Amino acid sequence: MTEHVRTLTRRGNMNVPSEVRRLLAVETGDQIAFVVADGEVRLVAARARLDAAFGSVKPLAGELADEFDAQIHLAKEERAERTMMKMVRGE
Repeated sequence: MTEHVRTLTRRGNMNVPSEVRRLLAVETGDQIAFVVADGEVRLVAARARLDAAFGSVKPLAGELADEFDAQIHLAKEERAERTMMKMVRGE
């Protein structure tokens, strides 16, 4: 276990050691979450949440929506065909 000690500034900032950034796979501009549980704090890379992204893209309308639905249907058919072929081959 490695311990990294950092000084907290008056504004509550601190530098995150490069080893910790590497282990969390975070870069400049990424967010780090402080997870508090059972009297302990863990640092984890904050990942985008689906509910935060909801509504960020306008739904397709009209002809584009129909084309998109057709592409989804085609992809499902192709996947089913590949799955059936694997089953026939015994994979």
